[in-house]
Amino acid sequence: MRERIVKALADAELDYAAQKEFVRANSAKGGLWQEAAVLALVTRRGNPDEPDGGWQLVFNKRSCNVPQPGDLCFPGGHPQPFVDLLTAKTLVRHLLPLKKSPGFALARQRDRTTFGLLTYFLAGALRETWEEMRLWPNRVDFLGGLPCHRMLTRSRIIYPMVGAIKKGVPLHKGREIEKVILAGFAELTNPLNYGTYRLMLTGRYKDFYGQDFVDMPCLGIKSPEGDEVLWGATYAITLSFLKTVLGFTPPPDGPFRAQAPLYPNQAAKG
Repeated sequence: MRERIVKALADAELDYAAQKEFVRANSAKGGLWQEAAVLALVTRRGNPDEPDGGWQLVFNKRSCNVPQPGDLCFPGGHPQPFVDLLTAKTLVRHLLPLKKSPGFALARQRDRTTFGLLTYFLAGALRETWEEMRLWPNRVDFLGGLPCHRMLTRSRIIYPMVGAIKKGVPLHKGREIEKVILAGFAELTNPLNYGTYRLMLTGRYKDFYGQDFVDMPCLGIKSPEGDEVLWGATYAITLSFLKTVLGFTPPPDGPFRAQAPLYPNQAAKG
């Protein structure tokens, strides 16, 4: 499975240069588009006898200490240009074991601009992963990048990186994370787990949408502490990973149904 992931990501068309130019062009016109990087982590900790060979995708559930509490996400955030550029040119390209990762070697075969953006956003994603999960960069193998995801409601472009946690490395959580959730590839590709998440709106969210609720596509994930719902940008990036690597696309309207208020404690905030 590891080799399959690396090959699929190496063959994926990455639009990083075009997205970067889009941000520059909009900034010149006074636009407020932001950029962010996330690290989608895979690990092999499940039952090796399962159809997915025990491979799982790692999600963090956001704590009440950060915006959008309760949402599932990948570790990541906005770049710190000076720090991330320096890290990309030194640690990522030359010093860390990352340069020996199979995904890194294949990334070098891309054009110079794309490779530079890959290492830059990888550096930022690794920094954020350390801050959120205390996961050292040398305990992650870089597997490749996914196409960008545009968040139209937040004027944000996300650059997703994919990494594999090395065998035996424990998972931790910091103040930004309520809990870490592992979802097996078999669960992620089960059409019965997909459906609709109805979000009840109040305050500024109700004003933004102009209605009492909004229906979003979602994925139900089983967890020992209770079932979780994946939706939004992380849902879209997860689907991008599943389609790119496993060729899986969920049904347009699966049977799973869930409902919840959308951030009631933040609805009145600007």
